[in-house]
Amino acid sequence: MRINARTRAKFRGAVVGALGARTKKPLSRETPKSIQQIFHPHSRGGPMAAYPQYQMFHELSKLPAERVFRFVKMDQIKAEVLKQPGVAKLVAKNPELAKELEQAVKAAVRERGIKGGKFWIKAPKNYIDKIVRSGKGKPNAMNDKTGEIIASIFGKAIKPRTILDIGTFSGGTVNAVVNKLPMEQRQLLNVVLVDVAGKTVREHAIPALVALGVPRQNIKLIPASFYSAAVSLGEMKRPLHESKQKLFLNQFKQLVGNVDAITAGAATINFATDLKPYLRSIKSLLKKDGVFVNWDWGSAESMRPTVRSAALKKVPIGFSPEGRMVSHYDAYVSFMNFWLTNAFGYPETVINKFIKDVNVSRKFNSFKWLEENTAWAENERRKIGKRKVAGPLAFRNRAYRTPSAMYRAAVAQGFETERPVFPLAKPGALDTGNVNWMIIMKKK
Repeated sequence: MRINARTRAKFRGAVVGALGARTKKPLSRETPKSIQQIFHPHSRGGPMAAYPQYQMFHELSKLPAERVFRFVKMDQIKAEVLKQPGVAKLVAKNPELAKELEQAVKAAVRERGIKGGKFWIKAPKNYIDKIVRSGKGKPNAMNDKTGEIIASIFGKAIKPRTILDIGTFSGGTVNAVVNKLPMEQRQLLNVVLVDVAGKTVREHAIPALVALGVPRQNIKLIPASFYSAAVSLGEMKRPLHESKQKLFLNQFKQLVGNVDAITAGAATINFATDLKPYLRSIKSLLKKDGVFVNWDWGSAESMRPTVRSAALKKVPIGFSPEGRMVSHYDAYVSFMNFWLTNAFGYPETVINKFIKDVNVSRKFNSFKWLEENTAWAENERRKIGKRKVAGPLAFRNRAYRTPSAMYRAAVAQGFETERPVFPLAKPGALDTGNVNWMIIMKKK
């Protein structure tokens, strides 16, 4: 029997609802227990009661769409979804819908991942400040590198230009970019700031830009996720949990083909579970020869739960500008050092044990290691009097990608680009410079 559009829409809504992504209620409240357990196994107790597992195993649907089903099992999800009354009723009446279940689940996981990243709406500025401190200043240095690149591309010509910054928050990236431009260029600059945390942008990023010489009337805030751009430009369907939310459709449409440069520093790109609508939207907004300069985090932990230890040391994740190899091992242990030492406040004994266990294992699963060693690690942290850190800084799972994954996505969308680099790499050291990569994409 042929399925009509209305029935298919109902089915989509029922599957999205089964995965807890149909309303604005917290995922842990909207999602049936059996499905919530798959995606966020320690969420029922809340961030403090279930600390630190709540943060360590935080919302698997936020992982990259191309990798997430290495971490959660599609067959298990489908079986649980089919048990939900709304879905079961529709399938019983329209058996052909069962053939569409896998695609419906993939779409629903994406919507769940989008919703799972919304904790930043209420995050205060001090969370970013903590990340900058925890990264030993590397985020600021990467922002400065972004500014140097934009300044070099703009050259000395004094003319009006438009910069759009994705995931502005308190303005770390865009302020660093503007600071690298001469005052004559700043005075003619139009700046568009896109971030769900509008209050933080208004209180911090905008005043800083004005102080740098950008006219206040030239600064536009779009207090929305960049997914709103993708929806407004027809690159993806509107998430059901945002059905009553303002999308700022006209603001994005007016920018099509009018943006000289788009910047994103450790920004909402690492919440972009599906890169296709993101990059297509970026390409639409840019002028011909416009550029997208993006730096972010990424290591093998976002590729698969289990890694082969020997291969990590042999295979490059990328290279420094001087051509020094950064191995997957360098990135893997540096990123886990960031999480364990900086995000959770564990002493060196914990990261030392982690590294030792990686080195002696043929195959290593960081999730299993965390499960098995959390009680011991918590005791080690208490010994040195460190407090719990129950905030977004410690929410481990996001759509972090390796630079090669970002490069492939850029090429697939028709951007002109070179291989990403690690500008601050320190191979052989525990340093976030081994995790921070940068890529420049040019619209042909």
